[in-house]
Amino acid sequence: MRRHAGQPPRPGRRDGGEPHVYMLLDPVTREAYRPPEPTGRPAPAFFTSVERAEAYARAHGLAGYRVYPVPAGVLARMKGKPHWLDGERQE
Repeated sequence: MRRHAGQPPRPGRRDGGEPHVYMLLDPVTREAYRPPEPTGRPAPAFFTSVERAEAYARAHGLAGYRVYPVPAGVLARMKGKPHWLDGERQE
């Protein structure tokens, strides 16, 4: 399905099952990547596809991080809280 301008990206599906979004995880610390913030309060980063997460990791020098799927429902819990989606800050 093609996305129209102004529409938010849709979470991906893994193996045709429950929709997922993806996070970058440090395999050593098992901590999720949080982009640096000028406010000093980093927020979690989510991606709508493995490809977007991998491209972001390459572009930002995060070679050691691994892509990890999480249920897409986590985005509903983030509504009104700071977070990142596909490299764009959300509130």
